[in-house]
Amino acid sequence: MEPLGPPVRFAAKRCWATDTKGGTGEWMTGHDRSVRGLSTEEDLRALYEFTDAIYHARSADDIYASALDVITGTLHCDRASILLFDAAGTMQFVAWRGLSDTYRTQLAGHTPWKPGDRDPAPIFVENIVETDEPDWIKAVIAGEGIVSLGFVPITLEGRVIGKFMTYYSRRQSFQPQSQTLAVTIARQLGFSIGRTRAEAAREAALSDLRVSEARFRQMTEEAPIMIWMSDPTGHCEQLNKLARDFWGVPKMGWTGSIIRPPSTPMTLTMCCRRWPRRSRRTAP
Repeated sequence: MEPLGPPVRFAAKRCWATDTKGGTGEWMTGHDRSVRGLSTEEDLRALYEFTDAIYHARSADDIYASALDVITGTLHCDRASILLFDAAGTMQFVAWRGLSDTYRTQLAGHTPWKPGDRDPAPIFVENIVETDEPDWIKAVIAGEGIVSLGFVPITLEGRVIGKFMTYYSRRQSFQPQSQTLAVTIARQLGFSIGRTRAEAAREAALSDLRVSEARFRQMTEEAPIMIWMSDPTGHCEQLNKLARDFWGVPKMGWTGSIIRPPSTPMTLTMCCRRWPRRSRRTAP
């Protein structure tokens, strides 16, 4: 689905943010890479349960569901969503809670980041009305009953692949502990998505290999020449139809037999003398 309008870079006039040195400003210019600030037992338990859930997840949908559970539960947001860049580089909703079809359709593709951006910082907006965003974006967000938003990048190997969003119906002050917690969740989510993608790529490669091997076997089986394959000890691993017919070997039962191709002038001469006679005896 094509997004309505060009990609938008959200730029809030007023949003609470903290840089790596503890300073404050309109935008977060960095984030704490430690888990410092996760002081409550509830937060730590929620992170443990989330990590355990995504470890045992059997599909991407299971991962997204667990992520939305921990996002809404620990960050206390009214609604949440997960978006990932598609093959065309467009940010698309892949999972959400509490968002209308209209909202997702109109804001699909809009993101503060581009695919592959290196270590982007999260963005927290206290009130969308007080931003410099186009009026139509403000109208869509306000029409959904959203006041405050959090944009938390999802990264894989340090490069952005998507984001998760938090939505609040009232003005929200984003405290350092919540920011650190959001970044930690995003990091775990990105790692799990990467693991799932790697597993899918491995399965696809194995499937391609099985198809290629089947085609090769069919090609050799139907080739108009005799073909055999053996291991280094001379034990036969494969004979095609023409070779089996020539030696009078059944399709099943030849595996493991010693079949050595001619390797010296003497054996080659002997084979040249014997094979025509053999072929005449086995010819239909």
